Amino acid sequence: MRDVVIIGAGVSGLTVAYLLKKQGFDPLVIEKEPQIGGSTYTLRKNSYIMELGVQSVLGQEEFMNFTKELNLKPIHPPKEHANTRYVYINGKLKKMPSTPIEFLASDFFSLWGKFRLLREPFIPPKDDARESISDFVKRRLGKEFLDKIVEPFVCGIYAGDPDELSAKYAIRRVKALEDEYGSIIKGAMKKKSLGPQGEITSFEGGLLTFLEKMSQGIDITLESVALKITKKDDVYTIDAKNGKIQTKCVVLATPAYSASYLLRNLSWSMSQDLDDIQHAPVMVISAIVKESLPKGFGFLIPKAENTIMLGALFSSNLFRVCPEGQNMITIYVGGQRRKDVADWPEEKIIQKVKEELNEILGIKAFVSYEFKKWKKAIPQYTIGYEKYLQTLKDIENMNKGVFIAGNYVEGNSFNDSLRYAMKRTSDVLKFLKEGVIHGAQV
Repeated sequence: MRDVVIIGAGVSGLTVAYLLKKQGFDPLVIEKEPQIGGSTYTLRKNSYIMELGVQSVLGQEEFMNFTKELNLKPIHPPKEHANTRYVYINGKLKKMPSTPIEFLASDFFSLWGKFRLLREPFIPPKDDARESISDFVKRRLGKEFLDKIVEPFVCGIYAGDPDELSAKYAIRRVKALEDEYGSIIKGAMKKKSLGPQGEITSFEGGLLTFLEKMSQGIDITLESVALKITKKDDVYTIDAKNGKIQTKCVVLATPAYSASYLLRNLSWSMSQDLDDIQHAPVMVISAIVKESLPKGFGFLIPKAENTIMLGALFSSNLFRVCPEGQNMITIYVGGQRRKDVADWPEEKIIQKVKEELNEILGIKAFVSYEFKKWKKAIPQYTIGYEKYLQTLKDIENMNKGVFIAGNYVEGNSFNDSLRYAMKRTSDVLKFLKEGVIHGAQV
């Protein structure tokens, strides 16, 4: 019998395994894919490093502590590129203001848009758990800010629709500024930041390097699909492709839809609820192009521009990912606003992307490219999401020894998953050492 079995070898599962290993336990990680990483999908091909999943990570405290502990050397993009970002508006790339002076001096916002934004500290707060991101932003910052900044930003983070996403859960840090200080601007000034801080970070060899180093010394079985979990006398049996595994402690570090499938024999009706969590489809194209790229990080595209592209990163501006003299661009396609594109064949998607890139950047062809289709890429923290969080707590309370981790509980970023996996590890350790469990921390 194993101490702990962890299903899923992405950032959540590997973080739990790594921390348990440090405490003297011997976890087994099983992963259905032939490689670790989950949505961290680094393709190394000849002299190219192509990120077809998570691109980079903000170097926040917990992540940087792990980086130091793993003896990894982080790399960061040049500041002139990292701090220069664009939005494609009315057929043109427009630089986003990055300082208050730029905000006042640029024509990115209309005079009314600037005035409306400056009114924000005087707008009273509102407590509405069912308020969408769109309604929240329009109420506090105005429709122009929603259309030009927040809507494309939401597409960049969630590939989602701000009309459908919950302000309370999808932008919880921003909503917390209103709740605590009565104003986003007042709160940002007191905290000296609007969102999470940290330098954009990766590693030689790409972001997967972090998880490869973390996984060293951990017992991991790849290409082992978990088929079902059953329970008898406080012992869980996992039927996997490679045979049956028994344990008293299971950590589900899978996407929500996989957790739903695996939990069906333990909590049928509640596990079905998890299958209702929406996921946005995203297609990722990493392409080598002859044309030079603008200075900067990349660009986002508002819904009003009616493209299948969500935006793009100027990857070769940020890190050394291709030979000198070549340029790499990473393009994101689809999302909730163009879910239909997930059903298009690759050739049709590539052709349409080339047409749009020609309009935006004058890029007519790819020297070469790699393509990855994620049909269920990013969980959507929709209005009423508390129902799913309560379901997670109920499932754990009914099944002592089952712990659920992943990017659909406390945020979808790499850092969110890392932090939540650290919390879950504490719960697992309590259970293993004392037989105590407190359910999912929501």
